[in-house]
Amino acid sequence: MVVPYSKLTVVVAPMPLTRPLRVAPVAVTALAALVVAVGATGAAAGVVKLWLAPRVVPALLVPLTRNW
Repeated sequence: MVVPYSKLTVVVAPMPLTRPLRVAPVAVTALAALVVAVGATGAAAGVVKLWLAPRVVPALLVPLTRNW
């Protein structure tokens, strides 16, 4: 007989909490300066949108779902 795995977990006793051996120091990070990009200007600097035809996805790459 094949049955699905149970989604119920039974814990007899919870694990104790542990403290890390080391932790990162707490410090405030300075703000960065204004960033300016250098490059094309005018229409050449705009975003170009391309239309691509839909493609068939190979069956190996199609996601699967399990319905138990």
